[in-house]
Amino acid sequence: MPDGDSAVADPQTKGYQVSILDRVDEARFRTGSIDGIDPADFLNAKPVGGGYNKVRIEVRGQEYRIYWNDQLVNTYTGDRELAGHIGLENNGGGIRFKNIRIAPLK
Repeated sequence: MPDGDSAVADPQTKGYQVSILDRVDEARFRTGSIDGIDPADFLNAKPVGGGYNKVRIEVRGQEYRIYWNDQLVNTYTGDRELAGHIGLENNGGGIRFKNIRIAPLK
């Protein structure tokens, strides 16, 4: 961890985490939620025909839009830092990532 990099040292208070593994027991941790802060609008947006889920996270300033398999599942207005790191987490579940892209919005 680089010295003085507060976003790495404390990511839960400097940035946001989007939940990708359903926790049906608590809405604020369901898929597409801003983890522990803002629940997604509905549960279990499954991919058509099975396979990988398609996730798109758009951030414009403090406006966050989370799409799950092309369905808008969450919008959120934040107030945390605008610069920092992007992390991917596997919290012990059977999760795999592929075709990860980061692109500027038009």
